[in-house]
Amino acid sequence: MPDHLEYQEGRMVRTYEPRDLGELAELVRNARGAMLSIEAEPSRNLKELFPAMWCEHSSIVIAETLLRRGLGAWTFVAMGHRDGPNGHAWLELRDEGENRLVTIDATIDQFDWGRDLPFVSATQTRAATEFTVPRYSGPWQHWPVLERDSSFLTYAEAFVRQSGLI
Repeated sequence: MPDHLEYQEGRMVRTYEPRDLGELAELVRNARGAMLSIEAEPSRNLKELFPAMWCEHSSIVIAETLLRRGLGAWTFVAMGHRDGPNGHAWLELRDEGENRLVTIDATIDQFDWGRDLPFVSATQTRAATEFTVPRYSGPWQHWPVLERDSSFLTYAEAFVRQSGLI
């Protein structure tokens, strides 16, 4: 990523230029490829459903990859659907005032209304209009689900070891 980006207390304080979003999108595509090619899997046969049911795992490993590459601390956003128990997760890079600068929705293509590629943009993901019930927003490491489901952390650690992206 370009040298002109500045980080203060783990948050980016300047926005990406369009060419930078392309580099970020390439990293997200590479992470998706690694998720399908590495030996590790969050649960048996889950790769067969990709990208469905991968939004949390994908967001976590991408956030950890970005953090370890020195590309900021990304906010993990988990939202529920207004009409039922379904949910979705994505990442946002926010400034010190909690304003969204960049959104990564790595698995938006699981939905009929989604795109063919991961969503990487300075605008909000369309999923935010479909999933409107807040569940969690903050560092993925503090997501309350981790207290009762260790598979997310186990997979993130395996991804770091096996993906070759860090």
